[in-house]
Amino acid sequence: MRLVDKYDESNRNGGPIGPWLYTVARNLVIDHHRRAGLVTWIPLPEQVVAGEISSPTKQTELRLTQECLIIALNFLTEDQRQVILLKFIERRTNQEIGDLLGKPESAVKSLQHRALATLRRALEKEPCYEA
Repeated sequence: MRLVDKYDESNRNGGPIGPWLYTVARNLVIDHHRRAGLVTWIPLPEQVVAGEISSPTKQTELRLTQECLIIALNFLTEDQRQVILLKFIERRTNQEIGDLLGKPESAVKSLQHRALATLRRALEKEPCYEA
């Protein structure tokens, strides 16, 4: 069965194809990473602008905070993680996120609220380092 036929079957209400294609692509990437054993989060190297964070202590604190957030993201569901990344990393609006994920804006707000509460609980329960 062709991908286009699957779209016709799964989207009988005549919705836009964009969110459906985004979901298909996202699921293919997730499946690939699971099969290849690439599910771990790998922090990207950060380029520190001169003068922005000058002291080694501040650089270390920033790095530890980033590592804590990466660990805490593992407590989220896949939908919650995507909403958080799209909202705070890609700086998308709730409407844009909803369009990408094929969800109403109210669902995006709810996912964001639950995700932030889960992150707060995870960071309180499992602190990564002692300040």
